Amino acid sequence: MAADLAEVCELFDVQVIPDLAENQDTGETETIYALGQKSELAAGLRGFTMTPYFPSFAELEAFCSRHIARFRKIAEHEDAPAPDATGWDDNGR
Repeated sequence: MAADLAEVCELFDVQVIPDLAENQDTGETETIYALGQKSELAAGLRGFTMTPYFPSFAELEAFCSRHIARFRKIAEHEDAPAPDATGWDDNGR
């Protein structure tokens, strides 16, 4: 895992969440990637995504690198929740 992506996961206690989506051009099912938390229904925890979904792991890493300073600034506040970064770029799907 790239250093900036790993740092963001550590800062906000999130993980890479893979999902499946249909490629709009080919109609084929592809894996897409975002950062967030998975739901744990038995524990009463709702999942969330904090980044857009990207069509490749490398693009998710690049997103984290582009915004690492912003993530670090938010994390300076000890009780800061994971930010909603889904609107920070228009590169996600």
